[in-house]
Amino acid sequence: MHAISIQDVGLLLTHVDMTEPLAVRDQSAVELMAHCGLRVGELIGLDVFDVYHNGQARPRLFVRPEISKGGYGSRFIPLNQVARKAVERLIDVNKRRGFSVDPHAPLFVTKRHQRLTTRAVQYIVADLRERAGLTAQVTPHELRRCFGTEVMRATGNAAVASALLGHAHVDTCLKHYVRPSDADLVDAVERLAQRGGRAHV
Repeated sequence: MHAISIQDVGLLLTHVDMTEPLAVRDQSAVELMAHCGLRVGELIGLDVFDVYHNGQARPRLFVRPEISKGGYGSRFIPLNQVARKAVERLIDVNKRRGFSVDPHAPLFVTKRHQRLTTRAVQYIVADLRERAGLTAQVTPHELRRCFGTEVMRATGNAAVASALLGHAHVDTCLKHYVRPSDADLVDAVERLAQRGGRAHV
């Protein structure tokens, strides 16, 4: 199986059945994992106040120490346009469905108003993968890995990726989040040909 790409994430999202009662929740969960690099435990640990204040999405979310891995991965993650819209859509739907949007209420909840579980998120992602017919391995962790890879490709800066992902060591990003695609390999050898000029026989 090949690694999931940001294009795969887009395809995944087109298979959210928006007629289902909790569709916006599922859509928002995938978008926040893919656009913020959240671990699944961090996603389900989010409270409303972490991402929403004064009637709008915050410009950045705070991963509190108590929900970060090992308690040392606390960090601020800027929310891009996709992530902010995901937060605002989810808050709006939660309000309309009678879920609490108090500052310390869980952001992601079940139909019984309880905090979403890790297993539930894993099921949501697996179900969307099946619907989309993706051959890529698609799990909550792979969505986080996709984020890290895209940040590395966009910036080439392992320190930036490490800070966003909450890693203690920059080397972790270099080891796990640089996954060359087929297109990357083709581009690399084509660039070599262009730099070296035409071969002489």
